[in-house]
Amino acid sequence: MLNRDRHTRFIIIACILICVLATTVVAQQSALKSIDHVSIDLTKPTLFIVPYSHLDDIWRWSYPQTIRDFLKNTLDENFAAFEEYPHFVLNWSGASRYAMMREYYPERYEKLKQWVAAGRWFPSGSSWVENDVNVPSTESIIRQILLGRNYFHDEFGTESLEYMLPDCFGFPSSLPSVLNHCGLRGFSTQKLTWKSANGIPFNVGRWIGPDGKSVIAALNAGNYSAAHKDVYTTHDKTLKRLEENRERSGLPIDLFYMGGGDRNNADRGGSPQKVSLETLEKCFTTEGPAKLIAGPADLMVRAITDQQAEKFPTWNSDLLLIEHSTGVLTSQSYMKQLNRDNELLADAGERAAVSASLLNGAAYPEDALNHAWGLTLRNQFHDNLPGTSIPKAYEYSWNDGIIALNQFAGVYTDAVGALSRSLNTDVPGVPLVVYNPLSIAREDLVEALIPAELADAKAITAFDAQGQELSTQLTTGWDGRRRVLFQAKLPPVGAAVYALREGEPPKVRKSELLVGKSSLENNRYVVRIDKNGDIAGIFDKQVGKELLEKPAQLEFIADFPASKPAWHIDWKDIKEPARSVAGNPVSIRVIENGPLRIAIEVVRENESSRIVQRIRLSTGTDGSRVEVANLIDWKSRGALLKAAFHLTASAPKATYNLDLGTIQRGNRHETQFEVPHHAWLDLTDNSGAYGVSLLTGSKYGSDKPGDNTLRLTLLHSPDTEDWEDETHDRGRTREMRWQDWGRHEFSYAIAGHTGDWREGKIHWEAQRFEQRPAAFAVPHFKGNKGSSFSLLNINTLQVNVQAIKMAENGSGVVVRLQELTGRRCPGTALSAALPIMAAEELDGAERPLNKKLPVQNGTLKMEFLPYELKTVLLTMHGADVKQETQPVALKYDTDIFSYNNNRENGSFDGKGGSYPAEMIGDSVQLGNVSFAIRPRKDGALNSVACRGQSINVPANTTVVHLLAAADVDTDVIFQAGNTKVPLTIGGWSGTMGSWDNRQFEGFVAELSYSLRNELKSIAPAFVRDQRVAWCASHRHLPAGETLYEYGYLFAYRLEIQEGTTSITLPNSPFVRIAAMSVGNEGHAVALWSPFDDLRRDGAFSARFSSFSKKEDAQ
Repeated sequence: MLNRDRHTRFIIIACILICVLATTVVAQQSALKSIDHVSIDLTKPTLFIVPYSHLDDIWRWSYPQTIRDFLKNTLDENFAAFEEYPHFVLNWSGASRYAMMREYYPERYEKLKQWVAAGRWFPSGSSWVENDVNVPSTESIIRQILLGRNYFHDEFGTESLEYMLPDCFGFPSSLPSVLNHCGLRGFSTQKLTWKSANGIPFNVGRWIGPDGKSVIAALNAGNYSAAHKDVYTTHDKTLKRLEENRERSGLPIDLFYMGGGDRNNADRGGSPQKVSLETLEKCFTTEGPAKLIAGPADLMVRAITDQQAEKFPTWNSDLLLIEHSTGVLTSQSYMKQLNRDNELLADAGERAAVSASLLNGAAYPEDALNHAWGLTLRNQFHDNLPGTSIPKAYEYSWNDGIIALNQFAGVYTDAVGALSRSLNTDVPGVPLVVYNPLSIAREDLVEALIPAELADAKAITAFDAQGQELSTQLTTGWDGRRRVLFQAKLPPVGAAVYALREGEPPKVRKSELLVGKSSLENNRYVVRIDKNGDIAGIFDKQVGKELLEKPAQLEFIADFPASKPAWHIDWKDIKEPARSVAGNPVSIRVIENGPLRIAIEVVRENESSRIVQRIRLSTGTDGSRVEVANLIDWKSRGALLKAAFHLTASAPKATYNLDLGTIQRGNRHETQFEVPHHAWLDLTDNSGAYGVSLLTGSKYGSDKPGDNTLRLTLLHSPDTEDWEDETHDRGRTREMRWQDWGRHEFSYAIAGHTGDWREGKIHWEAQRFEQRPAAFAVPHFKGNKGSSFSLLNINTLQVNVQAIKMAENGSGVVVRLQELTGRRCPGTALSAALPIMAAEELDGAERPLNKKLPVQNGTLKMEFLPYELKTVLLTMHGADVKQETQPVALKYDTDIFSYNNNRENGSFDGKGGSYPAEMIGDSVQLGNVSFAIRPRKDGALNSVACRGQSINVPANTTVVHLLAAADVDTDVIFQAGNTKVPLTIGGWSGTMGSWDNRQFEGFVAELSYSLRNELKSIAPAFVRDQRVAWCASHRHLPAGETLYEYGYLFAYRLEIQEGTTSITLPNSPFVRIAAMSVGNEGHAVALWSPFDDLRRDGAFSARFSSFSKKEDAQ
């Protein structure tokens, strides 16, 4: 009894203590939450402290270690610090990382939500990841903010008005315009202390973009990893800095980061250093001339009024770094190509999906698009896309990017398939729908794979929808597959019907194209090739001038940075003449000679690399540029490969496109020599009479050695010191000497013009070069909308439609537009296939600006200021959503799902592995196909193991859809009546593909600042062909889970004879069917592939299977 009383008293006392502590914490939390930005007196010295924890999602480690160690430590260490330090408020960015926490640490995530609600943890930065901003497109940066903001709003009910990029490698002058357009007021970084090309313009000021819009920028926020030991309220150096800020801006204010770690763990998350947190508490108990405020990262920019900001010092140009902004523009070339492919495919897919939804009632694939965008944006992390991570990290990133391509391509194809049902595709031959994503009408070449129906045809002719024969040409791609070329006339953001038939194309009486071994000619250019294989001359008939002063050459530049090799190109190297040029061609031959395109192929082998170039001229509007297609098996070490153009046009400055606005830069010099651009750069002659533009595709770095020379950087494989200290960051990263070894496919082009780039319409030339028309084979169908359609039309070439998508909240169609020339554009009119009922302006994050726009007779009227971005919400009455497929009842016999709290419940592979039930909903939607997912609760049966059983289907079924996977890739046959349908069911795990992957000798450390290992071989790229319907980035195991190792479900389509009443499954028990549906959804087959550059031949394997010490040392 006595013990029981003591126990009772102990419980009572403990409860009282817990209540007291809870009351104290709540009081502290309430005090922190009650900081009102309006009440802050900024006329008094005020230092805003932003407690912060920097985590590189991947860098010298990969996602599994980030998830296993760094995310967990970040949660646990900060939870503990909240209890100990009452004034500590953590700012942490990157919504993608929060999503990982939710996926892998659900219990801790719920606790995190409580700390966010209490005001102690602030989701900052507004973005999906702390992204690179030099290589991603303007639209990508907007999507970073859109996805990041939506996640923080939906999960926590929070919103930040700042963009936080402490560790990125330079910032383009377009960035403040993009941030402002998305409703953000502030930007901060500390990276300009890393040898800024222009110094640090100010501590706190206004950064103005090309459209005149600005953000409040804190450009000297301090080292995020340094220990804070100074009591800033009385610290003389801090007080002096605040006073200097007052003299420049009128306000004695500043912003400092307070981060964590030291030299070798500052980038691994966790909490701020203990000494810093102790100093923080001292600052709050030590009165002095300065006031210290520690809170949300956007508190300062909220407190600054517009009137106060108007008096700030300003900056209206780039903020680049002398060294760190150079190599990162080119390192990991395939990552940059993959990123650009995803940006282009996402854009095309969204436009087609909006069209299919409005015109045909197709379900808008929001989940698939958001998932693919999330993976694409995750790959834009500032140590990922710039190319500075360890080799292992790219295995995960390549897979993410390839999954995204798979999903974007699926969205695009589904949408065109749905659209084709409204068009009249009932034409003789194989019907094609050719889609044009651009907002201009165009008449350009279409390059399409040969449809299966014509696989054996020796000759093929293209026809338009009226049956008119078209000039047609057969060719062969880098991958050895045959393709057909024809010219298509296409409406803006729309499509047209064409057809292919077996048979000889019409004879061309007189072609404008002429080609010989050393020359090519069309109506616009005469191109000469010299004995070295270089382009020796380009005579522009329209301009009336030779464009090249001397041959354009491929230059090998010595590349040996003193440190940080992937980041840096050193001035000492780039200022020197090329150590060699590509020469001594193995062969020069005519590779194409047809009525539509001609090409000369040059093969050269230099510095251990094999370089194949196809110099092309086309007929028609595509003939306005000289294209150079490249296939390079790259194995050069300590080399920077540049395409050098020595022009007859000459000027001290060139114009560089930034994807929002342009910037002029002079000839290279010691503090700015390798600079970024997007899509094109231009040199207009001093006379203003003519100029030359380089259309650069997925290449983002260049230099300008003199008034008449531009050099486009193609590949960057820097040599490094032999350094074997893996545990300390000494900047050597020796494995980067083999960076980018493998096969590269890319193109660039040269375009002359009269006047300047505006007169030459170079923006559109670059878009037509990159975003090609896409052909799809479709069934015969008598649709009611004729043989073509156009979703949107704009009445001026001065404004581009940058994006078209459905609004995140489903309220209408979002259209983003951009003025292209830097000049006012009144009288802009936008019309659509359906009448526009109403329009209002949004910001880039799709928040209403309470600004209705005038609509007259279904047409939207607008006016644009120079380089202005506008996002508008259109109200249009589209078709009702149609349900095209129906589920099929299955006799489920297997449980393939499990929840976190009982991972032993399901088993997909017979070994206890299962899909995470938390990561899938009750249905999976692909275009017009819907799959119903069975309950996933413990013990529920939710899949069918294939054991030869029969499944009944409705008698009128002609198409069956499967959602399935196997333990490993498995070839099977489904029997439908008398029809046998062979399929390869994809394995449920592994990667969907990879670029050429470095293989190293011996054990490779999981975390390394400089791999000690020697290079053994290059594993060739590969890609799996299955359509990803759903995936999760982990799988459950009985004893835990895989970390960032995917589980997949794939979609399959079976065409069967009408009247078939059952399907017999294969006898393969580890082929599991999660769902089956029937119905003809509207189908298309893409006659192109986003994965052509991942196909390898035997010559590649022989070249990269092993390396001799002599070869490696070259």
